[in-house]
Amino acid sequence: YLSVTTTGIRNALLLSQTNSVKIYIAGGQIQNHSNSIIGTDTMDYISRIHADVALVSCSGVDAHYGFTDSSIEQSKLKQQMRKNSSILAVLCDSTKFGKTFLCTNFHFDEVDYLITDKTPPQEFLEKIANTKCKLLTPENTDY
Repeated sequence: YLSVTTTGIRNALLLSQTNSVKIYIAGGQIQNHSNSIIGTDTMDYISRIHADVALVSCSGVDAHYGFTDSSIEQSKLKQQMRKNSSILAVLCDSTKFGKTFLCTNFHFDEVDYLITDKTPPQEFLEKIANTKCKLLTPENTDY
């Protein structure tokens, strides 16, 4: 079985439709509109979990500031997930490139994989080339 720990209510519901995944969901406060769970209880739960791979999203990605979010709580939670994971993969659709929000989650050199739907603009490709980060797009899945 694959074991998945999530703070996303929709993710847990979607995964619950399969028989081959053990699903764990963190407790805490439900953040309106994002349907994710945050708070001190969530941080405590995540701090006790080790993951082979952490899949996290971001609100924006900036060539200088890296991967950012508008929520301090979400940012801290993602940083805790990174500490407890062997591999960090950031899911970032192309509309988020060039956008900067309040909190930096990670810089490019902290990310193992960047998974996105289109090849990023040149300034991001140059930033990625100078780090261990591997870019995965539909056009480029060589990893």
